Amino acid sequence: MKPTYILGDHHGDCGAVLSILRERNIRDATIIHVGDGGEGFPDWRLTTAGDLDRHFAALGIEYLSIRGNHSDPGFFDGKVMLPNFKLLPDYTTLHMNGQSWLLVGGAISIDRIDRVMGRSWWPGETFELREDDHVGLEDTLLFAQGPVF
Repeated sequence: MKPTYILGDHHGDCGAVLSILRERNIRDATIIHVGDGGEGFPDWRLTTAGDLDRHFAALGIEYLSIRGNHSDPGFFDGKVMLPNFKLLPDYTTLHMNGQSWLLVGGAISIDRIDRVMGRSWWPGETFELREDDHVGLEDTLLFAQGPVF
């Protein structure tokens, strides 16, 4: 069984994430990122995903991320699924280490009055409660960026 770590809100400071992993000798693990990794902001590109995928592969890390309230929903459509770096669609259920995990992304940027639509906040970034998607998952670990139930 690989250890699992929960991470969130690094807001695109991927260098800091990699430094912490190396400093703490975190290897051969799964990282569940619970939102706000900078996806969609001007400095974050698909090449960033490829670079991170290579770094995580070298450490034996699988990085799985859901979107946060400061993430462009367009990146979380299931298309960024590299071997060691994945941006998961909302309501993704994972089965790891004998447990089920329901990962729900999204929330509203309450600070969007100070941001620019399409550049630092996105109209589709809201949280959507889809009750049918969690029926029967009572024993599931739930991780969500936004308000839950």
